[in-house]
Amino acid sequence: MWNGGAQCHINLERLKKMLGKEGVKAADLTASLMPVFSGADYILYGPVEGCEYVFPAVFTVNTSYRYAARMKETIEI
Repeated sequence: MWNGGAQCHINLERLKKMLGKEGVKAADLTASLMPVFSGADYILYGPVEGCEYVFPAVFTVNTSYRYAARMKETIEI
């Protein structure tokens, strides 16, 4: 499995041994969401197969930010 973008720093073989396939998926998703948490509008999420879990997660983060802005709340990172 080859991931591009932010996920390149993840040591996949080591994670697979320690956490299994789901651990790699969680680390991949976390690496993809970090730029979104920082306010990025464009992310590199790796192979197109990752879109089935990256797109809904990015939508959730963006919706949370919009809701906080509408309620005039701030989200501190």
